[in-house]
Amino acid sequence: MKAFVKGFKKGFRDFGHIIAHVVNFSLLTIVYFLGVGMSALIGREKSFLNMKLEKEKATYWEDLNLKTKKKEEYYKQF
Repeated sequence: MKAFVKGFKKGFRDFGHIIAHVVNFSLLTIVYFLGVGMSALIGREKSFLNMKLEKEKATYWEDLNLKTKKKEEYYKQF
């Protein structure tokens, strides 16, 4: 009887592990495709960087104009 109970417990534990792997795989796959897929689609539509190739430009650096604001505007900004 003890062998039957031990085998029964081991069988249910193995079954639980298999179900957990299947559920985790399916949920993570859905989350991955929704999260990464939606980010990829949005990224294709909107350019996150202003990097259009222009051969006549010498550099892509942009001036930040840090001296145009008053010093008080920078106080406690974080």
